[in-house]
Amino acid sequence: MISKKVKIKRFFVIAILAVLIILCGFLFINIKNLFAQQETMELESLDVIYNNIYIRGEAVGGLTVGQAEEMLNKSINGDYTDDKTLIFRAPNTDYEKVFTYPELGMGFDVEGAVNQAYNIGRDGDSSTNRDTIAELDVGGRYIDAEVSYTIDSVKACLATIEDEVNEALAPQGKVMDIDRTAKAADEMLRVNEYDALIYIATK
Repeated sequence: MISKKVKIKRFFVIAILAVLIILCGFLFINIKNLFAQQETMELESLDVIYNNIYIRGEAVGGLTVGQAEEMLNKSINGDYTDDKTLIFRAPNTDYEKVFTYPELGMGFDVEGAVNQAYNIGRDGDSSTNRDTIAELDVGGRYIDAEVSYTIDSVKACLATIEDEVNEALAPQGKVMDIDRTAKAADEMLRVNEYDALIYIATK
């Protein structure tokens, strides 16, 4: 028969072991979190956009903000928009004028999109940032740069052809309505990224 002393001794041994196991587990979790935080800080200190992030299909991972802006300004605000046009045609005449998107002052908000990309994995606490970075390794993130332009730039372009349009419309006793034509162009630019035809509004 086990004596009371032995039972008490065993109880204390088991209790001490349990405490040690809990302390080891707690220590392990804290060390793991410490290494994870250090890894996140090291990644943040690289000062580049994290991998597997895309803006309008262009990979920007591993680039600095400046490098990403330079690349995208050339690709989507250069080569891409240079080929896109709006054709303005005077109704019931042979007159038409073609403006490229850059001439109309249209482009994409590259700076805003790049800043959004850079902040992915940086705009939360350390735990949230770690989870976001891990998710990037699995699925990536895709950003669409917003169209950027002002209706005043469209009106400025239309003003350069006002005399020509009015001359073409003269037999009809009409003149170009710049405000309504610019509004039609504005509505088209908001939803269209391809060549489009707009009939000049008259009054």
